[in-house]
Amino acid sequence: MTSFELSVSFKKRSFSKHVLASADWYEGLARLCGGSFTAAMTIGFADEIAMRLNVDSILILHYPTGASPQLLYGRTDDRHRANKVDDYLSGHYALDPFYVRRDYCSSQEMASLREVIEEDFASSEYYKVHYQSAGLIDELCFCSGDGERGHLNFSLGRTIGKNHFTAAEIEAARALAPLVNSALRTSWRALASGSPSPRADTDDAHHHHIENTRLNFGRSVLTDREFEILQHLLHGKSVDFIARLLAIAVSTVKVHRKHIYSKLNINSQAEIFTLFLEVVGQTRYAIGCDPLAQYHRSKR
Repeated sequence: MTSFELSVSFKKRSFSKHVLASADWYEGLARLCGGSFTAAMTIGFADEIAMRLNVDSILILHYPTGASPQLLYGRTDDRHRANKVDDYLSGHYALDPFYVRRDYCSSQEMASLREVIEEDFASSEYYKVHYQSAGLIDELCFCSGDGERGHLNFSLGRTIGKNHFTAAEIEAARALAPLVNSALRTSWRALASGSPSPRADTDDAHHHHIENTRLNFGRSVLTDREFEILQHLLHGKSVDFIARLLAIAVSTVKVHRKHIYSKLNINSQAEIFTLFLEVVGQTRYAIGCDPLAQYHRSKR
């Protein structure tokens, strides 16, 4: 559709509050704008959205295929939160619910935290270990492909002390998604060229090591069922949620969890995250192998 045809199609509709708040309107604007977004325009747009949604931190991240994420643009008001961004880029991203469910998020264009976590997030261990310590209470994320089989995320976070995003705010953000993601897709390369963190190579060994650890962590010492439950625990799922998901009794999950703790030599779900990151930092990439076994050998 040409710009002229789009202009004509817009004129056929009457302006109303409903039309101007619809995803169709922003989809049309995205097509009309095409590839005209510059890095400065996207940053300005991001800052404007952040102000309108009353958020405390914004991050624009690029996840190249087979490589570690790159921070394209970030604005955080809290020094502790900034330190957490560094932790995230170094490996914590592997457990991020938006990263784990990136294909779903991209298909939806915009996702809220409550959509991707699948249960009461405040009761999950991932929240206690990562979000709460970073001072975050809620998050929205615009998600798009980069045209090179990678992903782009524009995250907006609220800190503890504020309210969660309302349903109306989430729907307003969802309507904006076509235009926001058009801006991301057309300007991310320009943003990357000016980013302080260089773009990783597509054969980034560190990323492959993190992914291999995520997929094989504990496999060498656990039964198949224990390993399945560990994967859910690693992603911050509660015992009650795991029991419902696997259609087994809560007491059965607790027994499996007790065995997992014993075999991993830990005492709590929070220690799973600590051990995971220690293993990532102290082992080398070996495709298809459980790096936990390598980690234990190094401690003997």
